[in-house]
Amino acid sequence: MVSSVNQTRSASSYGVARAPEFLRDLADHVASIISTRTTLDDLTALELGREAAERIAQVYGGVRIRIPTGSWNGRVSCFRLADRDISIYRMYNGRNWRDVCAAYHISRSTLFRVVRAVHAALHHLNTS
Repeated sequence: MVSSVNQTRSASSYGVARAPEFLRDLADHVASIISTRTTLDDLTALELGREAAERIAQVYGGVRIRIPTGSWNGRVSCFRLADRDISIYRMYNGRNWRDVCAAYHISRSTLFRVVRAVHAALHHLNTS
């Protein structure tokens, strides 16, 4: 795995020692995904992870950004809908909000936020 590459080569040989911690972590996460999902060797995965982090730094460097945890402005990420949110959306029929809220231990406002978000995400996926 990628950690073995980190042990055999010093981070400074890749210029990573001076990189901000966030970019190092990002490069490591990308490298980990590449090495587990492809047949590329760990060194290539590490280089691609670093390249991805560098590209993100070039594009977004100096900009304060907030990385959402799953929903943003009431919309669920189009990459992945949480299983729980889909279950809530399917269970809700427009009139049974008390039952849904009790089953999932959520407030009424959370129910409506989830329903709006899943509906918007599904609409976006169907129109893309």
